[in-house]
Amino acid sequence: KRFAWLRRWLRNYASLYAGIMPEEWQVPKLVCEEFCQRTRRHLGVVLSKSSKDLDVRLLLHVMQRTQELETELNTKFAPTGAAAAALLLHAAESSSHRPAPAHGG
Repeated sequence: KRFAWLRRWLRNYASLYAGIMPEEWQVPKLVCEEFCQRTRRHLGVVLSKSSKDLDVRLLLHVMQRTQELETELNTKFAPTGAAAAALLLHAAESSSHRPAPAHGG
């Protein structure tokens, strides 16, 4: 139900408000980010309360649906052009500043 609500909200926003709100505000992206953060927190609470009673099949089904939504959102909000290049550069710089793993021996 939660994912269906988000998809419905995105469709409604596109048809009713996309032409009104400035595109640079990135309203759909911000709503999706907040949605994902709240969903993650809620899922953590649910899993911690019912970790002993988990139905593996249900958990796998939910994980599959979650992955489908993640792919959909990544496609919809994937950065392009200069923004994508800047993210790749930032990621490369971040990984080069990490200390090397310690080797025991």
